[in-house]
Amino acid sequence: MKLNPQYVNWMKGESEGYDWVDVTNFLFIAHAELTDYNLSEKEVNKITEISEILFSSWIGEGVPYTDYDVKKKLKRAFDWYQSIQDASEKSEIDKNLMNQVLENANWLKSQGWFNDTFANSVLNWLVEISKADGILDNEIGSIRSLSQLWKVKSPI
Repeated sequence: MKLNPQYVNWMKGESEGYDWVDVTNFLFIAHAELTDYNLSEKEVNKITEISEILFSSWIGEGVPYTDYDVKKKLKRAFDWYQSIQDASEKSEIDKNLMNQVLENANWLKSQGWFNDTFANSVLNWLVEISKADGILDNEIGSIRSLSQLWKVKSPI
């Protein structure tokens, strides 16, 4: 069993800033909410399911965890998303959230470990999230834009 040092710091309440799991979860939340201004229960359930995959990879091989741990980590991204809404003038909310989405997507792309496999996984998960409550043209456009930014083939 090998613990990820970031996970250890997070469990102790000593983590600073956001890590790749937070950034990716933020992308999932923003995609689900900004494309139709509705974060449905089905989308939240799908995001939670996918977040567990990210979490289990992030904490370290063979490390046990609970549903509570996964939800606590996901809540960090939800709180981040909400904090941008709360800190923004009403007319600036979408712009500020989209700026953060772009910043997050570029940050992920700049990581030394980022590769086509990870990019395609995120894009396929976005498709799953979109399908949870019926895929819309805005969601398709969002996925295609992200795939262009990451220079990978769009899954839709």
